[in-house]
Order: sequence, then structure tokens, then C-alpha cells
Amino acid sequence: MNQDECTHSDEQRALVGTWVMDEVRKAIEKGYSCDTADDKDKYIKQYLEKEGIQLNPDKIEKNPGLRQVGKAVITTINAICIYKSNHPQHKVVRSDFLEKCAFDLIRPQIEYRATLQQLSAEIRRRSRALLGISEEAPVPPPPRDNRLFS
Repeated sequence: MNQDECTHSDEQRALVGTWVMDEVRKAIEKGYSCDTADDKDKYIKQYLEKEGIQLNPDKIEKNPGLRQVGKAVITTINAICIYKSNHPQHKVVRSDFLEKCAFDLIRPQIEYRATLQQLSAEIRRRSRALLGISEEAPVPPPPRDNRLFS
């Protein structure tokens, strides 16, 4: 690992593409800085326009403990939303048609599981949403084996 001063120009170190805020914060921590108060005001204005959230410049500060809590929450949500997608799901059936049929429904619920293709698409969709990746950004294809779902 190189411990020397970075020799790249600002143009070579520029961040280009779709980024998660933690990556941007880490880049700033490593030396990418907001140089002037005007840059900070411009960032706050752009954040309001894009995200619809007004940031208070007086409350912007580093808080590593809160960051760790946020990462733990995201990891938990990730596990719940993505990796537990194939649990049995239930739907209540209420239909005049079924009531007229000669079926004896003890429980008007249908249990089903998603197919591998449906799960792959759902996992990709949820991953994009959790990571803040736009729909236009390229994402590698899902695995072709069943290791994730066994």
C-alpha cells in the first residue's frame, strides 16, 4: 500500500458516476474536500433540488458512532429485504366467483413461493433501491446457479 502523498491531479481524482453517499463521505475523508463556503452552499442547494431535503449547515458534522449505527441498520434491512425474499407468502382470496363454486375452502389463503427468475429480478430491484443506484446504471447479471436460494 502506498503511504506517500497522492500525485494525481484534481481532474484525475474526480468522482464520476453513480455513487452511494458513504463512498462520497469516505472520499472526502481521504482528502477530497469542499474548498470554500460557496462550495458548501452549492452542495446544500443541489441536495435540496435532487433529494428534496433541506440540510442545516450548522448541523453538518462528523459522527463516526452514528455512521456505524446507520451501517448496521442498512445491513439488517438488506438481510430482511433481499436474502429472505423466498419465504412463503400468503394472500387472502375473496371472490364472488369462488363463493359460487363448489369448493370447500377451509382457509381462504393461497401459499406460494417465487421462482428463481422472479427472485433474481426482485433481489436486483431491492439491491438497487437500498444502494441508491439508478435504474439506468449497469448492474452485473444474477448468478446462474441456485447457491443463493438453497
